[in-house]
Amino acid sequence: MRTPVDTDQAHRTPTRLEASFQGGRGRPPTHLRVNGGTVYRVEWVRDVAPASLPDAGGMLVVSLQAYSEAADETLKVSLLVGSAEGDPSRPDWSSWRHASNITSTVIGGRNRTHGAAPSGVRGGAPRRPRRLDNPGLPEWRRGPCLGCGHPVVRVRDPHRFIGGTASGSWYVCWPWGPEHMASSGSMHPGEEIYLFGVCHQGCTELASLRLRGGWAELTFPLAQLDLDDAEMQTDDSRLPPADATCPFCGSSEELTDEHIWPRWVSKEFRTMGRVLSPLPGLRKPRREIDITTHVCRPCNNDWLGTLENDVSAILRPMLWGECVPLPPHHQVLIGTWAMKMAILIDRVTGSVVPRFYPMDLAIARQPSRNSLVYLGAYNGGRWAAHSARDLLHHANPGDSRPHQPTLLVSTFVVYKLAFQVLLPLVPVVDGTMGATTDSGEPERFVSQIWPAVDTPVQWPPRSLMGDEGLESLATRFSAPG
Repeated sequence: MRTPVDTDQAHRTPTRLEASFQGGRGRPPTHLRVNGGTVYRVEWVRDVAPASLPDAGGMLVVSLQAYSEAADETLKVSLLVGSAEGDPSRPDWSSWRHASNITSTVIGGRNRTHGAAPSGVRGGAPRRPRRLDNPGLPEWRRGPCLGCGHPVVRVRDPHRFIGGTASGSWYVCWPWGPEHMASSGSMHPGEEIYLFGVCHQGCTELASLRLRGGWAELTFPLAQLDLDDAEMQTDDSRLPPADATCPFCGSSEELTDEHIWPRWVSKEFRTMGRVLSPLPGLRKPRREIDITTHVCRPCNNDWLGTLENDVSAILRPMLWGECVPLPPHHQVLIGTWAMKMAILIDRVTGSVVPRFYPMDLAIARQPSRNSLVYLGAYNGGRWAAHSARDLLHHANPGDSRPHQPTLLVSTFVVYKLAFQVLLPLVPVVDGTMGATTDSGEPERFVSQIWPAVDTPVQWPPRSLMGDEGLESLATRFSAPG
């Protein structure tokens, strides 16, 4: 019985390799000697691909696996080999070398390892294959970015996963927008697919360059991917999400009741001494604004919960009327929260927002690029929490079908804060949203926070809106005549 070996301690990199050939150097080596000591019998040679390293012009990267019964060790190694007559599919073993920046790893305890090690990176093979129905790192919370190396926090940072074949012949990156993924290269028959790791969305290109160049640091064991059922492209992203699904991920499982006005807002109202009106037929005041909609537990507890925690730290002082400067990153955070609010309000007032927008919000962790978010100060006495939704319809001459709404204008109040979100429901043409507004009284009450402006937005603004100003704000846009 073999004694299990901790693979984290057993990985080590050979400093010198010697190869034995039988039948001439036109064939692959049969044995490899490591550091002048242990001899390994070569079991397979595969994954021939052109080398992408700066000092390896015209050479090929070839992956080998060898095993030593005496040491009970498996050798995973990638070598630089010449190409026969320039043919990238025919290695010429008369010229080969083991470069320090090419994979070579000795792994102890064969009963703990199997599979192929990705070439161009350090480490070994996955401890066991793992089927990922929802591709990702199981139960991960944070991990190093394959691009910049800094931590990626799952519940806060917009991120992407990168996987591919062990030879580096094919890479896949997701999510690349809602229900889309991007891939490059081609897969060889029978090649297995592994999850290499995660990267910040802004580091995707850098992560790709590091992987292809063999400079990426991977965390082992790698998870094995099965993408046979991962059909990520659909044709219904322009339709509203179904009622019995989470609008942010499309899941129909583990649905919970998400409060549209978060509970921390109701708690602040109670602290202020504000009394929420009782429900019709009841006398007892409510403790919270109990208007809810379906959101799945993972979204609710993870990134949405983190968003609420982050934004509440900024909005709480503003609810109490404190003077607060809003730098660009605070504008983005508040704009993201306002977009989330507008999506949920639309969901309980008759969904028209395409499912693309909430799913894009969950991926990018910021509003869509073609949307607008405004922030103002409400000083009226009528509302502690209020929302108004306006749908604009652009007339299409000669079309007998009912006019499709072209723009959603969502205006809502959270005590002293007034928000307005503009979300186009059809493709934006020429940078316009198919709406006109009279620049006048309503505009002086609000400041744009998305797209974020370069200078801090000062809160509160000089002009405060009352009940009439709020009504003017909510109806300031109209469809062009």
